[in-house]
Amino acid sequence: MIAADGGAERAIAAGMTPDVVVGDRDSVDPAVLAALGASGTEVVAHRPDKDRTDFELAFDYAVTTGATRITVVGTRHGRLDHFLSMLAVMVSGSSGAVEVEALIDSATVVVVRGFHRRSMPPGTVFSLLAYGGPARLSLAGARWPLRGAVLDPAVSLAISNEVARGHPPDAPDEHEGEAEVEVQMEVQVKSGTVILVVDPDDPTRREVVA
Repeated sequence: MIAADGGAERAIAAGMTPDVVVGDRDSVDPAVLAALGASGTEVVAHRPDKDRTDFELAFDYAVTTGATRITVVGTRHGRLDHFLSMLAVMVSGSSGAVEVEALIDSATVVVVRGFHRRSMPPGTVFSLLAYGGPARLSLAGARWPLRGAVLDPAVSLAISNEVARGHPPDAPDEHEGEAEVEVQMEVQVKSGTVILVVDPDDPTRREVVA
């Protein structure tokens, strides 16, 4: 586990001990950092007047030390510019050799280049966003499938789609109360980069149900 500066304290609060702490040490208690270092955690310190964020430095550390799959754990709370920068780093750092996924509060964010398959309950809301330019893709296992569609970053074509159901969403459910079998949703990105966002804790969906 690699913690980006103050992320070390959040990891400890969650009952975990980071293997590495990367950052400029401006958002972590020096006593906590000293204790981690004494217990064997590697501390990679940078100057405060650096030109990259702690997250980017931690991400680069993971890539340069051989990571092939990176799971980012973070939050949407806090500075918006840092959150947007984090997404940019995730996209630029992903490649055929490095898979990148993020757990952001209740949401899962996946950088998709090529093929991605995910099993989810029917009706689960998800969105696809082109990043860095247009993307050509096909989508199966969704209420609104796509085939060879061009997704532009400035167009909301693939926002608020749903995992397919076995019957029309407004039809009476003869199997109400039975456990739903998960459905495989598949995305094939033929060119460009797409961000998949799955957020089961969607407040707009709760308002509709209420």
